[in-house]
Amino acid sequence: FAVAVIEGGRVVFKRAYGWANVEHQVPFTTSTVFEFASVAKQFAGFAVATLAKEGRLNLDSPIRSYLPDVPDFGEEITVRQLLHHTSGIRDWVALVQLAGKHSTDVLTDRFLMRLICNQQELTFKPGEQFQYSNSGYLLLAKVVEIVSGLTLAQWCKQHIFKPLGMDNTFFMEDHRQV
Repeated sequence: FAVAVIEGGRVVFKRAYGWANVEHQVPFTTSTVFEFASVAKQFAGFAVATLAKEGRLNLDSPIRSYLPDVPDFGEEITVRQLLHHTSGIRDWVALVQLAGKHSTDVLTDRFLMRLICNQQELTFKPGEQFQYSNSGYLLLAKVVEIVSGLTLAQWCKQHIFKPLGMDNTFFMEDHRQV
């Protein structure tokens, strides 16, 4: 684990403990890159909110107005419902298992989009329940791409990471990247 103490805007203590890779005995350092997985959802939400504030997308628009390949489930699903995990779209994690894959397999956006778009029905009527959905946030990343012309990774680098000096923060878009 890593710890830092910041006092008055200055780092007064920072240290890392343990191994980044036990098998190869690579030590964990204060420069070790972390994979934060679902923390990306906050950045996707910020991107969508920013684009909405700029008038480039409408939170209450149907997602099919941005992503026409998403099936018409007989119920309108809005961008806002994706943000709030109330869309009824099944989480791709369960769909991956049903497809005979494992979470440790390389899963491309293209493969995941195919799983999402091949669903026959929703889990529940949009807006009626809450169910955590990675699928919803993959769809939101695609909405950001359609609206802005940038991938979510590019958008975040340009609008968040670079302006804030977050030079070591990035989205890993290539599974082969170390």
